Amino acid sequence: MSSPTACPDGTACLAWLEDPDGAHCKEATHPFKKPCPAWADCWLMDEEHRREYTHLCRYPLHVCCYRETSCAHNFHYDVPTPCPDGESCINFTGPHRMGFFHTHKGLPRPCVLPMCRHGSTCRAWRRFLKARRDVSEEDYIHLSAMRHVGI
Repeated sequence: MSSPTACPDGTACLAWLEDPDGAHCKEATHPFKKPCPAWADCWLMDEEHRREYTHLCRYPLHVCCYRETSCAHNFHYDVPTPCPDGESCINFTGPHRMGFFHTHKGLPRPCVLPMCRHGSTCRAWRRFLKARRDVSEEDYIHLSAMRHVGI
């Protein structure tokens, strides 16, 4: 049996994400540890947990500014296609956010959204559901960085 070779996709390997026990992952080495069971919804920040598990970087690989440091061993979900609505996008659904790259005032927005801690009581989400178009700056920042109940 030959020794495993480094995966050419590195921290953006989709085979590792889809089937971490599959043939590809047995034949290739990857620069990260086993995935955190909470995946994108993990809020644990203690060092022991971070040493044991790989976490999903919330930013696409092409804009992640931590590639060379703390984020170097996390999995990166890369979405290089810009959203067709540009900076005026108010589609906050998870599939849309993961399918397109978004910016706000020229800065990248996360593609992978953890669940909002406030759940169905989130004030920003409730205001958005009521108004749909008039989103304050503060609410936009929150809504474009968190996943919400019902979407």
